[in-house]
Amino acid sequence: MAPDRFGAILAMVNTYNSKLTAANELYDLLRDRMRSCIDSPQEALAFIGEHLVLKEVEKKMNGEVFTPPTFVLHMVDQLENAYPTVFTDPSITFLDPANGHGNFPVVLFHKLMVGLASAIPDAAARKKHILEKQLFMCEINGKNVEICKKLFDPHGAYKLNLFHGPFQDLNPETLWGIKMFHVVLGNPPYNKPATTKGGAGSRTQLFPVFVKRGLDLLKMNGFLCMVHPPMWRAPQSDLRPLLLKNQIHFLQMYSEGEAKRIMNASTRIDMYVVQKKKPITVTRCISEDMKEAPLFLSPSTPFIMSKGQSIFEHMYAKILSKEMMPLAAVKKSIPKSKCKETKQGDYIYPLLHSTGDPTKIAWSSKEHPNQKQMKVAYAEGRHIYPVYDSGVYGTTDNMQSIAVSSEAEGHNLCRYLSSKLMKYIVCSTKWSSFRTQYEMFPFIPCPPLDESFTDVDLYKLFGLTMEQVAMIESDQPGTGLAEFEFTTV
Repeated sequence: MAPDRFGAILAMVNTYNSKLTAANELYDLLRDRMRSCIDSPQEALAFIGEHLVLKEVEKKMNGEVFTPPTFVLHMVDQLENAYPTVFTDPSITFLDPANGHGNFPVVLFHKLMVGLASAIPDAAARKKHILEKQLFMCEINGKNVEICKKLFDPHGAYKLNLFHGPFQDLNPETLWGIKMFHVVLGNPPYNKPATTKGGAGSRTQLFPVFVKRGLDLLKMNGFLCMVHPPMWRAPQSDLRPLLLKNQIHFLQMYSEGEAKRIMNASTRIDMYVVQKKKPITVTRCISEDMKEAPLFLSPSTPFIMSKGQSIFEHMYAKILSKEMMPLAAVKKSIPKSKCKETKQGDYIYPLLHSTGDPTKIAWSSKEHPNQKQMKVAYAEGRHIYPVYDSGVYGTTDNMQSIAVSSEAEGHNLCRYLSSKLMKYIVCSTKWSSFRTQYEMFPFIPCPPLDESFTDVDLYKLFGLTMEQVAMIESDQPGTGLAEFEFTTV
């Protein structure tokens, strides 16, 4: 029997018509709720949390990350702690450079409606003043712009300050007659959109553009409050000195697991409150392990660990005082993509590709610059697994190395890198996924030690406190150097 093509087409039409009807009904529901919810903080936040969560395709196409209302409230609370009059002064201006659906401005609006009650007693006049004189928004996604307009001004009664376009193209003086803002806050897109050249999958970071321009658009003594990945804390980041030359009042660092739980992000995140002025006081810092400690940060701070910054400072002091030399790590490598899995033809030079279990070797047609050099080589993954090479192997782009002058020196260096202290340091300096960045090693001292030194010897050498030792021991349980095995290749 011939297939009923007409029946199949009719079934498809009915299916899609049903979906379209459901979509229209949902749109009507959202439109009706939008018309009333902005004046109720509970209704507005519930509406955003229920209906305006980003779809996976939006995250990939636009580089967006949804910020839950509870996290926005946490950020705004920290801003208010650093700037107590921020919601009671009607002259304060706020800019969200990556507005999305309006999560941040919704919270700001309701905080201002409460805080300005004395300054502007009439509720209608207060609402108009906040929407037209205090809240400024920038958003590249046209759908988000329309949602935000419906959310804040469903009847078109106000002159909203909402720019539709890239943040880089925003000219606030031309558009709004305002040069700079008192507060810039938000959750900028982390990477370039998938639709642009060098977008998704290219690791092209977009959030630094928002941070730099956000600082440029801040008045002196103004506040930058942002959440984004932690690569700015790495030694090679140009954002680090830019932020550290200002006063960081609050910094909270979240593990990858916490970031996934809070906002479904697949990266670690940091949240901070920075004031545009010279740093004069300590930073209230909450690390990944949820321990709170004051830190004095300055442009000379070489990097910020995800936990245990004070431990690193004890070690770095030995370099600053010239008591110890830094570790001279290098990353001279031949790409694995240009190698062979086996020795064949011109591919006669062995390269270390992994020092875990088992050790993996690749073969190159070119001799590595450090091929014949005695060295300690280690992987740059989650764990480094140091090994001593007498001058036989080069390294691929998965490896790093430190030159040594003898096997005895190689033994001591492998032992040092295998200590609980160094494992803790390596674990706490993961700013980009689980990669161990060689740029941090020049700030780590290389102590003169005998061949049988212990973990306790290292704690004493660097003058660590009982609390710092406890942090390391709880993070790196086990026997440590008592079971160290020297590995050669």
